[in-house]
Amino acid sequence: MITYIVTRQQDRWAVQARFAAGPTGIDAPAAARNSAAALAAVDTFMRGWNSHDPKPLAAALHYPHVRIGDGLLEIWKSPDEFFAGRDPGRQRTWFQTRLDRARVVQVAAGGVNVTVSFTRLGRDGRELARDEGVFLVVLRDGTWKLQARSTMGS
Repeated sequence: MITYIVTRQQDRWAVQARFAAGPTGIDAPAAARNSAAALAAVDTFMRGWNSHDPKPLAAALHYPHVRIGDGLLEIWKSPDEFFAGRDPGRQRTWFQTRLDRARVVQVAAGGVNVTVSFTRLGRDGRELARDEGVFLVVLRDGTWKLQARSTMGS
């Protein structure tokens, strides 16, 4: 199962990435378990993001980790590279990120694609931005974590 990420750059549309959840064919109970595990991983990521501490955020990711957003493709090969990148600093740009919706759109034995909608909030609770995206959550070494994500701001 694959979700394609298509973006516009330099006045043309093209495939930026493909998030492959893996081969289909799992039974309904396994699909339900994997869906629940993927949604729990998204919640762990959001709690890490809202902690304003890069360590729990970095721990919610599998590496290499890929982020597509803001017209950039970023790849972190390790937690150390992640700490040196832009995301930990972006945690301070707003006070909280509210997950408005997380919906499983593709589920396989080792991966799940989840569409998300979330709102960035200021310290006063004011909405600063709304974003939508796709998160690829994968099972590796017995743990479900985010492997890749692509977001688009409002």
